[in-house]
Amino acid sequence: MALSGVGSTDRDAWSAWRGQPVQVDGVWNDAKTSAGKITWALMDGLASTKHGSDYGTWNGAMSIAQPMFADNETLQQCASSSEITTWARDLKKALPSGAAYIRLGWEFNGDWFHWSVKPGDAAAFKSCWIKWYTLVKQVTTRFELVWNPNNQSADANLDVRDFWPGSAYVDAAGPDAYALSVNGTLMSPNRKGPNGEPLGINTWVDWVASKGVPFAVPEWAVRDGVVWGSTDPAYVDQMRAAFVKAAKSATGLAFESYFDGGSTHDCVHSIHDPNCPGAHSAAAARYLALWSKPYANPHA
Repeated sequence: MALSGVGSTDRDAWSAWRGQPVQVDGVWNDAKTSAGKITWALMDGLASTKHGSDYGTWNGAMSIAQPMFADNETLQQCASSSEITTWARDLKKALPSGAAYIRLGWEFNGDWFHWSVKPGDAAAFKSCWIKWYTLVKQVTTRFELVWNPNNQSADANLDVRDFWPGSAYVDAAGPDAYALSVNGTLMSPNRKGPNGEPLGINTWVDWVASKGVPFAVPEWAVRDGVVWGSTDPAYVDQMRAAFVKAAKSATGLAFESYFDGGSTHDCVHSIHDPNCPGAHSAAAARYLALWSKPYANPHA
């Protein structure tokens, strides 16, 4: 394992720029209707996944952000068995080769998706997750389910650890970890949340390792233009050090993927996109220096 990837940019251009191949391509299976709704018809169509896999010609792994249920369903209902199984079978047809990391209900501890959770939702979330895991594995064991919260919960009263479904039902785990600042200064990688939960990237590495599963960070990036973000290149150093630590650990690093976003996201995350020339040049230089070589990985 210890794969390195990118999302929301040209993976071939990214590979050429950093001098190392992109091994994981990030896509999001949340296309919406004209009314702004996520439906099973659209999710089963797998438009972003098929495009990202070049309709079956891409042999690398894919990181697929997948909603837990459609807009007309609830966490307590979960998705139906037939909906989950149909989707998994469609994905298996769309990806005849290569691995797929399924980021089921990604960033569920935020407040920006319709599957966002509240403190009292832990039992329903775990039940829905286990249902998904069981049914997907019946279709193929090649798909890996990634438990993927945001690194910081939107509700300070929510302890993300309560939503852990159990190591038997998770193939890899880790947060989306955009650069955070505290009073204008880059947050310590060792910082914990108000409930003692992991927050800084080092605390996440340690907590996931304690669960006995590989570490994964499907989205990470600098962030400017907001109070909470940071473009400090030291953040890139923090992330690389955490990934190396995870790769060398007993449980390993499954994958990490930089979210560039380019001009589609107003260049606020970009470190290499032709439409964002010179964006975050210091962070880009640190990335190039650190990612010019692959991980030393004892689990390869």
